Amino acid sequence: MSGLLSNAISGLQASQNALRTAGNNIANANTDGYSRQNVSFGTRPAQSAGSAGYLGNGVTTESIARVVDDFVSTQLRLDIANFNQLDSYNQNLSKIDSLLANSSTGLSGGMELFFSALQSAADDPAATPSRQLVVDQAEGLAVRFNSLYDRFASIESAIDGEISTLTGQVSSLANSIAELNKAIIEKQGASGGEPNDLLDKRDSALNQLSQLVAVNVVKQDSGQLNVYIGNGQPLVVGQDATQLSSDGNGRILFSSTGGETDITEQISGGKLGGLLSFSDDVLAPAKNELGRVALVLAGEMNRLQGEGLNLDGDYGEPLFNPINSASAMAGRVTPLGASGGNFTAEITDTSLLTASDYTLRVADPGGDYAVVRESDGELVASGVAVPASPATIDFDGISLEVTSAISNGESYRINPTTTAARDIQAIMDDPRGLALAAPVRTEANPNNAGSGVISAGNVLRDPDVTSTAVGPGPTTPVVVEFISPSEYRFLDELGAELDPGVTYPYSPGDPIYPEYAALPGDRTYEINIQGNPATGDTFTVSFNTDATSDNRTGLKMAALVAAETVEGGLSINGAYNKLVEQVGAKSNLARMNTDAARSVLEQTQSLRDSISGVNLDEEAANLIKFEQAYNANSQVISIARQVFDTLLNAF
Repeated sequence: MSGLLSNAISGLQASQNALRTAGNNIANANTDGYSRQNVSFGTRPAQSAGSAGYLGNGVTTESIARVVDDFVSTQLRLDIANFNQLDSYNQNLSKIDSLLANSSTGLSGGMELFFSALQSAADDPAATPSRQLVVDQAEGLAVRFNSLYDRFASIESAIDGEISTLTGQVSSLANSIAELNKAIIEKQGASGGEPNDLLDKRDSALNQLSQLVAVNVVKQDSGQLNVYIGNGQPLVVGQDATQLSSDGNGRILFSSTGGETDITEQISGGKLGGLLSFSDDVLAPAKNELGRVALVLAGEMNRLQGEGLNLDGDYGEPLFNPINSASAMAGRVTPLGASGGNFTAEITDTSLLTASDYTLRVADPGGDYAVVRESDGELVASGVAVPASPATIDFDGISLEVTSAISNGESYRINPTTTAARDIQAIMDDPRGLALAAPVRTEANPNNAGSGVISAGNVLRDPDVTSTAVGPGPTTPVVVEFISPSEYRFLDELGAELDPGVTYPYSPGDPIYPEYAALPGDRTYEINIQGNPATGDTFTVSFNTDATSDNRTGLKMAALVAAETVEGGLSINGAYNKLVEQVGAKSNLARMNTDAARSVLEQTQSLRDSISGVNLDEEAANLIKFEQAYNANSQVISIARQVFDTLLNAF
């Protein structure tokens, strides 16, 4: 009798547990992160019935456990981290894409107006209104450079602030996971069963953490979870959590007993990974490329200004602020850590500049130095020892001047182009100062008997010819006289030989370098003569004293829009257009990758929900099934009572 009643009571308890679990599943059907729970039953130890065998002794509830798939949970965290990285990257990239491509905020419109104004001024070099338009458009273009840099700086500042916020959230979630590890162990020790709700909370915290950074989760035998980030940095170990922080400049610091370690380069995945990828792959290169365009524009325009003549007949002054001011050269070098050395970085050739930063490291011990271009890791300069001050290290159109002693183990970052778009300014106010004319004037003697034709003359950018010969003073003409159809010499305007007894071979079209002053200042120039001069023919090279209507330098300025003055065979306009195209292509690819990652995440989430989510139809069926089991066990109890009553009535 007692066995029958005991079996029925155990069945009632088991059915009641199952009904309660099903009810809890239904109640939490819409709870985020909830994993449906399942009741597992087992038979209780049987009771011996002698030689007849064993009688069943009822049922017991063995476990109430979550229905989860660890592989799917791990994959879900990976997909969450991947999607959030791509989404964060895409959102920020779209800002840069909009800035550069928009005609009202980008450079394209400003450069078009500036070079159009230059062409108009070259067409009528004596007209003050067209000159004034060039001055105005130069100022407008410089302001566009400044505005773009300011927008980039604003985005960079926002990213640095967001990184600081996210590192704080990572630390907070790490603390929560460590506390949940502790609570789970305590609950398991008290009851021996798994605290399902706490396990769900821990999984939810891990998913939230994966939104911020990619994590690697390792389960201990005790049931606690260890969480690692980066290249194996332990964020959570059992009940202990490590803190992340930011230095406010986009660098992520990992705190440990040994102090703080910079792990920025090791972080990937999640929103943090997306912000760091955007900063390294898009924002920094865009700032550098924008700065390179600014440096080339200012450097080339100022060079041509220095080669040309203004309306007053003087060599021109810079249109833009000089690219190698003392503050600019000093600001291009930043020590990495403690240092005693001092450098300045001079831009010596804007056509060789790359849109990259550089790192200079001095070996310890030994003192050997190496300069590495960060964009591709290429070694661009090295030496057996850092040159003693003063000395120079030259690479990629840059000259580093060592101005004080350097110690072994020191490192420096060279940023030749990063802030150039911020620093560029149009400094010319007087339109008469535009140097649109060329300083060289040439003419052939009208009495020449041969067919020789002399070029207009060209000021050299990088003079290869130097001379110590003593010639006429500034503005004194130089005469090229042919003593035969294949030989010439240099005379002064009075017919005296400038270099007695020295003659030069003639070949039609070859450059001729008069090694004597025909121009004020240290200007080197070249001419060439085509055709077949006759013996006695003369050609005169002189300073252009009446240059009001001369536009030769102005035409060179206008031609800069298409001239290959940027490293890689690009023009100023072409370099900017390439930047716009690269950012646009990255933006399109980022959108596609984000959409693909979203789709993958949704599939994985659906798979997780199909395994761990609550199915209301299934739970309704379970309610009916366990209700019937409960009623059946109640009926067994009723029968046991009737049997017991019959037994009592028999006495």
